[in-house]
Amino acid sequence: MARFAIFGHEQNSSSDVDFPPAALRGFRSPSTKRPFECEQNSSGDLDLPLAILRESWNPSTKRQFMPDPDWTANLASYINGLVDLRVNHVQLWLNSNLERFQPSHATIEGLRRQFDNTAIEIRENVQLCRAICKSCRLLCVLRRLHEGDHSCQTTHDCVHRCGFCDEPDDGERKSCGTP
Repeated sequence: MARFAIFGHEQNSSSDVDFPPAALRGFRSPSTKRPFECEQNSSGDLDLPLAILRESWNPSTKRQFMPDPDWTANLASYINGLVDLRVNHVQLWLNSNLERFQPSHATIEGLRRQFDNTAIEIRENVQLCRAICKSCRLLCVLRRLHEGDHSCQTTHDCVHRCGFCDEPDDGERKSCGTP
């Protein structure tokens, strides 16, 4: 079964026209600057693509300074926007490269179905869980239907510098439980 280069640089195979790598910003690993795939990667980790997209987000308001449902909705909107941009970009590339073929050809129809199924799978794998974190009251930002405990992916350190946390407790800073 053929795989789509959804996260690579595209070129029209018949005209050698390059498609700029638009919408790749969130689809590159920050450490390697290399594209990753939103399908199961070689290590079998379905959570890696969402983690990379989540880390690429630079919100204007820190999570602890706004209602968590609003913050997670903004994160989900950011991630879904990146995925939509990339899927639309690849759809244009696919249309450009398949325009010279008969659209009713079984192989072309199969390729389009495979692309549609891959796009659906990518969108499903970047949906946020949004259950309550095991350690606090914030929402889980792991992949929906993930394995293991729910996690808000914060340090669980109080960022508000409240009086309760500043009072020493056996030489260590206490935690009020507000991440």
